[in-house]
Amino acid sequence: MGIFSKGKERYLNSVEWLSKNSIHLSEPAECTPQEFEFLRHIVKDKRIVWLGENGHNIREHNMMKSKIIEFLHKEMNFTVLAFESGLAECYSANELKEEFTDEDFLKNAVYSLWATKENLSLFQLMK
Repeated sequence: MGIFSKGKERYLNSVEWLSKNSIHLSEPAECTPQEFEFLRHIVKDKRIVWLGENGHNIREHNMMKSKIIEFLHKEMNFTVLAFESGLAECYSANELKEEFTDEDFLKNAVYSLWATKENLSLFQLMK
């Protein structure tokens, strides 16, 4: 019984810690730029912000990351974005972005797993 009690206590302590140290955000489709204001304090003196995910091509992750990137760009003046994709493809598409439609820019710039409709607004912003 003692082993299970310790495990349960650790679990409850973890849940309590997460509750105190988490920031609630709306669902990705409803999330607004104002909800990212907490980032101002966290990244105020940073040059690089890494955004990861626990799996590739999860719709909600792509939506939320696009909104965070838009906030960082528009509100905090971040100007460089790097994708997990081919360097040549990203560079070439960036150089030709004015000649591409928004959709073609997205499809030609990054690996196909990132070329999703959830990332289209991000590529429109980059253009």
